[in-house]
Formats: sequence, structure tokens, C-alpha cells
Amino acid sequence: MDRSALCCASCGQRLEPRDIAMGRVVEAGNGLFCPACIGNAPLSAMTYVPDPHVSPTVLRGAPVVAARRPPPPRSSNSASFIVGGVIALVALGGLAAYLVIPSRAPAPREPVSAPKEDRSKAASSAADALDAYRQANANNPEGILEQARVALTRVAGTACEERVRLVLRDAERALEAKRGEQTIGDLMARAKEIASKDPGFKRRPEVLALYDQAKTAAAKLTSTPLSKTLFDARGEYSQAFEASARKAAQACRDEADRFERLERLDDAIAAIDALPEPFRDTVEGRALESRRRALLAAKSAPVKSPLYDDYRRATKMMNDADASGDPAKGYRESAELYFRVLDDAKNAQTVKQQKLTQAQVAEILSVGHYNVACYYSRFTKDVTKAVAHLEESIKAGYNDWKHLDADADLDPIRKTEAYTTMVAKYRK
Repeated sequence: MDRSALCCASCGQRLEPRDIAMGRVVEAGNGLFCPACIGNAPLSAMTYVPDPHVSPTVLRGAPVVAARRPPPPRSSNSASFIVGGVIALVALGGLAAYLVIPSRAPAPREPVSAPKEDRSKAASSAADALDAYRQANANNPEGILEQARVALTRVAGTACEERVRLVLRDAERALEAKRGEQTIGDLMARAKEIASKDPGFKRRPEVLALYDQAKTAAAKLTSTPLSKTLFDARGEYSQAFEASARKAAQACRDEADRFERLERLDDAIAAIDALPEPFRDTVEGRALESRRRALLAAKSAPVKSPLYDDYRRATKMMNDADASGDPAKGYRESAELYFRVLDDAKNAQTVKQQKLTQAQVAEILSVGHYNVACYYSRFTKDVTKAVAHLEESIKAGYNDWKHLDADADLDPIRKTEAYTTMVAKYRK
């Protein structure tokens, strides 16, 4: 059958192939109805004409295709058809809007800010609470600092902010001062501990370094009560060191004097060298070093005075007598030489001729009379002469009481009344 020759059974117009292909033509009874006349077709016998481009079947002897699912029948009322179309379009538009436009979560509602008066009141309360905490915990800068940081979050943007910031800065400075004082205290304690275990001051550089570190830490602080404590502690340590240096230097000086009077210059130099190392770079230590150089120069200098040369030779003879094998002979020969030297030393003209100094004369008389007293005490047992020469020695300037009390040469007369009376007279 030629589809192009089919006509509508109601209006008689030719059916368009396009309407047939799109399923717009229906068959009812013995006729076909176009899309415009579908409302005139009997509903009980209505069927849609199949699409000829799908699988073929037979319709009134002509080849057709399997029918699609028929759309719902149109209302006979054209107004109802139009309303339905509008509703469909609105529904489709809503569906498209739902599928295309992404859903948006509702924007969160901003919290309603408290009234300005209530916020200022809360900020003032927070600042007052911080002041109360600071007064109650004045010795706890860590806690004050923590509370000030919390309060600052509550008073930001209010008139109390600067007030809280001042408390915050004060707490930071107080905490820094506390930590600095702790450091100073630790350094001072360490220095005192070392000093207490070092009576010889061998670790003095280490102690001074600790005090210097404490002083540097104190200088970084605006003010601290430990500054005076640190100054006093270092001053006490320095005073103890100076006192020990004077004592040690005096002992070396006395020993050097004794050996020098006996013309034992090597022993005098050794006595000076015995000064402990920590005390050598002091006023007393430097003075002893100058004396040591003078002793070295005197040791190597030639003798310019025959009288002084005889004195030194007599002294050496007596010092070497015990090692000679015949100490009595050595003491006697030394005493004989001393007698001549002492006579010449008391002669002003001889002293002037030989250009002896007053110190040299005093040395000859004090040492010479002392050694003659030793000769009389040890070998002749003549108490009277021994005490007389000993008294002349003291008058000439001999004052080494420590050596006098320990000298074995004077033991034979030490317990005599003449000796004890004379010694008591001059000893101070």
C-alpha cells in the first residue's frame, strides 16, 4: 500500500508520511485518523499505526512495523490539551533545573554579636580578674603570663586591650629576670663549690670565668638583688686569694733572707722558686721575682771588696765544716777569719776605703757574730762568749728567730739562764 495515498477518515486530507512514521496517525474501525482528528475516532477501536522503519508486520495487507507504546489519548477538549502541555513543560523545566543547577547548602548564619556595652563589661571583668591574679601570684610570672595571654583574647579591640598588654609585657620581663637570676645563682654556686675544694687556688682561672659569666648575665637584667651578692662573693674570693698570696710570699721571703745571710745564694733562689704558681702573678710574686734576678746577678758578680770577700769565705768555711770530716777544725778556722773581718767591719776608715754599704756592714756584723756564737756554743761550751756574740748579732740586725730557735749549734747553751735572759730581752 502506498502510504502517501492514505487519507484521514474524518477530514479527508491526505495523511503525511511523517505523521505515520512518528506514530501520530491512529486506526479506529475501518479508517485512519490524522493527528488533528484523533479526537473524532472511536476510542474502543483505536490503535496506532506502527512505524514503518522498525520491524515489519501486516496492517490491512500492507507491510508495517511493530507499534510503539501508544501515548495516552488526548482529551477531546483542546483547552485541556494546552493546559496539560503547559504543566508538562513546567515539570520538565523544574526537573532540568534540579538536575543542572548544583544544590547549595544554606549559608551559615552569622552569630549575632553581643551588644557593645555587654562586650566592654566582659572585657573589663577579664582585665580586673587578671589584675587580681597578678597581685595574688606576684612570684609566679609563668602563671601571670599564661593568664594575660588568655585575657588578651577576650579584650581584643576594647579599651582594656592596652591595659592587658602592659601586664603581658611586665610578665615577660619578670619571667626573663627570674630565669636570669636562676642562671646567676647556678654559676655562683658552681664557683663557690670549686673554690671550697681548691685551697691552693690552682683552679682560680675556672672560678674567675664562672664569676665573669654570672656578671655578664647580671648585666643583661635591668636590676637584680643578685648583683650585689655577686660583687660581694667575687670580692671575698679575691681577698682570700690575696691573703694567701701574701702569706706564701712572706714565707718564701723569710727563707730566702735566711739563706742569703748565710751566703747560700743558690738556696735563697730555690726558696723564692718555691712560691706556688698561682701566686706568682701578684704584687708579692713579682717583687720576689725581682729579688731572684738580683740574687742571680750577685751570684755571678765579682767580689769588689776584700773585706766582704773574706766574710763570704768565712761563711762558706763554716757551712762546709760538717761535710769536711773535721767540723771542729772548720769551725775554728772560720771563727778566726771572722774575728779579723769583724774588727775591720767596725773600723769606719776601712769600711770607707773598701766602699762597703751600710747594708753590707750590717750583714757582716749580724752573720759574723752569730756564727762565732755558734762556734763557742758547740765546741768550747763558753756560755759567756757565746751569749755575748749572739747579743752583738741581734744588735746588728739579726732577727731570724725561727732559725735561732731551731739551730742545733746553740743547743748546748739554750737552757742556760744567760741565754734565756738575753733572748727574752730582745724577742718581740
